[in-house]
Amino acid sequence: MNADETGKAIRSQGGHPTAERAAEIGAAVIGATMQAFAQDGTDFSMDQVAVLAGVSKQAIYRRWKSKTALLIDSIDGAQVVGLVEPGIDDDDPVSALRSVAWHLMDTDVITSHRVNIFLQAEGLRHEPIQQRLMSWRNRFLELYVRHLNGIERANQRIDGDMAVQAEILMELMLGGLSMLAVTGAVSSEEKLKAFEDRWRLFSLMALKPR
Repeated sequence: MNADETGKAIRSQGGHPTAERAAEIGAAVIGATMQAFAQDGTDFSMDQVAVLAGVSKQAIYRRWKSKTALLIDSIDGAQVVGLVEPGIDDDDPVSALRSVAWHLMDTDVITSHRVNIFLQAEGLRHEPIQQRLMSWRNRFLELYVRHLNGIERANQRIDGDMAVQAEILMELMLGGLSMLAVTGAVSSEEKLKAFEDRWRLFSLMALKPR
């Protein structure tokens, strides 16, 4: 169910919100925020989010004090979903790392690029935003290192600083996202090709031939 459909369902309900309904409203607002941001970038409004989510603007402001706070929580929710680890496959740890790396590029390219630019600019002015950005980055890096440890145990990793190899992998994927957004290459085939090119380069630097 998309944000608009969820909003219609919420509007059809009456009475005081239960804990379950409050969670539904929160999810609808988060979904509506990402939908509005995808449409209008940072020019989206809280009124727009309220309409898409099917709630009052006052209800949104009771939980989020600003548009930036709402956007950060929305992105954070998306990141948490993406960081649910499938588990390290001891039989094929390289494929497990590849799947995790692909997650960073398997996204709405234009929206992700807009979000990154916006938050990086805001992070220069607001330390809490900068801290949140670092938290997201560190969570991905920790996940990469854990998978590289699995590859190390399987004797498939080239000697080198594991943390540096994780940083290289992240920068390759983020660079691919930026390239896709700038060139407007956003089809599934173009994303996959950009990913494969960068994964091949990472493999040459960090993984033993299979």
